[in-house]
Amino acid sequence: MSDTTMPAAEAAVDTTDEVVSYELAFHVLPTVAEGEVATVEDAIKALITVAGGTVGLAEAAQRFDLAYELQKMIDGKYRRFESTYFGWIRFTAAPAVVEGILAEVEAHADILRALLVRLTRQEEENPFYLHEALAARKQVTDVDVSASATEEAPAASEASTEDKATAEEPTEALAETEAEATKE
Repeated sequence: MSDTTMPAAEAAVDTTDEVVSYELAFHVLPTVAEGEVATVEDAIKALITVAGGTVGLAEAAQRFDLAYELQKMIDGKYRRFESTYFGWIRFTAAPAVVEGILAEVEAHADILRALLVRLTRQEEENPFYLHEALAARKQVTDVDVSASATEEAPAASEASTEDKATAEEPTEALAETEAEATKE
């Protein structure tokens, strides 16, 4: 092997002055009071603005149960968390400042995790609101099982005896294939 390393094309920092769209997804620690989560979001928006970015759409952080535990070292001990406040902020900024924004957000004491993604044009035009989607999925209507069972029972008994007889008899095609299988 050679001593040279191959540069990662995707990880290279773009130093052009072109403004690019990003989405910063973040988990706020569940130990933060629910009323103070908005101040954490405002602090993140202020970091983006100070760095020269322009804040766009955002989904306010809401309580969210995690699929698995996350850990963070707090006061010299690893603490485990099963839920967080999850939200995201979209913004535009020069690529040169994005790395600094992410570092400052991750260093914030109330942030458990953060992820920064560069948006495609299609993603810019079609934002996905996680909390709205989860709320729509959880809408359940009460169903009276006993009432639906009594409605189906008479319908089944009204089936003609002729239909039952034809359903029990094998069709001619099935009988022919069974006969061929026994010959072999």
